Amino acid sequence: MKLNLGVDIGGTKIHFATVHFTEKPEVVSEFRIATPKSPSYSDFVNILVDNLKELIAKSKGEVSSVGIGIPGIVVVHNNPAIVSISRLDYLVGQDIERDLSSKLNLPVYIENDTRLFTLAEATYGAGKGIQSVFGVILGTGIGGGLTYSQDLISSQNGAFLEWGHLEAEPGGEQCHCGSRGCYKTVISGPALENYYFEKTGQVLPLVEISKLAENNKDPNASETMSRFITFLVGGLKSAITIIDPDIVVIGGGLSNIEVIYTQAIPALRKSLPLSKSSIVISRSTLGDSAGAIGAALLAKRKF
Repeated sequence: MKLNLGVDIGGTKIHFATVHFTEKPEVVSEFRIATPKSPSYSDFVNILVDNLKELIAKSKGEVSSVGIGIPGIVVVHNNPAIVSISRLDYLVGQDIERDLSSKLNLPVYIENDTRLFTLAEATYGAGKGIQSVFGVILGTGIGGGLTYSQDLISSQNGAFLEWGHLEAEPGGEQCHCGSRGCYKTVISGPALENYYFEKTGQVLPLVEISKLAENNKDPNASETMSRFITFLVGGLKSAITIIDPDIVVIGGGLSNIEVIYTQAIPALRKSLPLSKSSIVISRSTLGDSAGAIGAALLAKRKF
């Protein structure tokens, strides 16, 4: 049985998975670890290697290659390089493909994590059989990816569809990209949690803030979620109007917050030009495994 390994690196956790591909992806084994806080680059590489070796040891089959999703701007043409990443800045400028490959004696391929999420959903998930798929990640960061006929669309500079770095709030919070008021600084999980904290002095995850708003128990929670909905609608409207996809698939740590589907999407449909108002908008059907499946699929296609 031929197997591919997929690694989905996030701001808070790393998902390791062994995937067997047939008509649909079978996750043979998987586990998650907390993303290390401020390690050196060499320590981070060793952590990945140790966990990948553990995954290989558990795999009952031939592991052929490894794919890795990176939450940042990744240039994949010629010499793959990570050029911008907020919480894992020790990866910038490093040749992690080469360094992992030499330690594992396997081919390793990297790509932006949202693009890999989109690839998985377009090939096996909510976008299967649909020509153009716009994948959206809402979580620690804000990302976008696009496939056409199940092929990834990318750009020379690696920043294609980084709608999270469009300006949402002029003069707003500083973003690691160098600009101010990006959508990431307004509607990412940490940004909204910080917004609520500044109003209340309470540290709560956005899921809890959302529940308080749903029950009308906390006006500050309601204001925080209203901010989320307003700016999410504005950002998605801009992206959809420009790229005109056939379907939008939403994933990431915030994607299970119900106001996205009960309030934001209906408002988004009303705001779109008439020709786009019937666009299909769906939750991820591959769930939390989509990123790792997409990473393994990248490895399968590349090798």
